[in-house]
Amino acid sequence: MSNMSAYMLSQVGDIVTGTTPNTKVENLWNGDIPFYSPADFNGDVYCGKTTRFISKKGMSVGRPIPRNSIMVTCIGSIGKMGINKTAGLTNQQINTLIPFQNFDHEYVYYLIRNSIERLINCAPQTTIPILRNGHAITSLFSEEIRCYFYVIYSTK
Repeated sequence: MSNMSAYMLSQVGDIVTGTTPNTKVENLWNGDIPFYSPADFNGDVYCGKTTRFISKKGMSVGRPIPRNSIMVTCIGSIGKMGINKTAGLTNQQINTLIPFQNFDHEYVYYLIRNSIERLINCAPQTTIPILRNGHAITSLFSEEIRCYFYVIYSTK
């Protein structure tokens, strides 16, 4: 157990906000690359199926996420989560943690999952709940709930 250390989530991986390619540009869509949205999260740890797909061109205009990234919805149905089985894009309702190589993505997923109520409670009371990237995801994950992530095993 000597390899246990305390890390803030921002030290565990990169946090990115999703983007939606322009739906009016046909050559960005209908490819074979998954486009993840909150509707694709069904409660399972791994998200393997999506309802929409983008092309390679669509992937190039977004913020790609590699497989085994941890996706968390932060607008609307806050707290829905999943790990992607395949590289792809997410829409802007999703913030994704792309874990650095020396961190186990499943372990980090469960740490976040076990703290999700606290994350949900940080959303302002508006018609559509939203956790803004600059405020909630970066600040919250980095500071407010770091005690929940105090021990994260590094595999190196």
